Amino acid sequence: MPVLSCLQTARQLRKLAPQTKILILSMHDSPQLASEAIRVGADAYLIKTEPQRKLLDTIAALLDRAER
Repeated sequence: MPVLSCLQTARQLRKLAPQTKILILSMHDSPQLASEAIRVGADAYLIKTEPQRKLLDTIAALLDRAER
């Protein structure tokens, strides 16, 4: 990301729009980065090499949680 990192963006989004579901799609397959993303406010973290079905299932789950 050119200006903010995904972690900085997630942190700011969580403060500005707490109801927004945040999915980070990253090229970094790092358990530490994934944990930190969740800690700062992301709802999910996936790497770009995940199967398309996993991405769609994750989006569906986040939408389902948003409707509750």
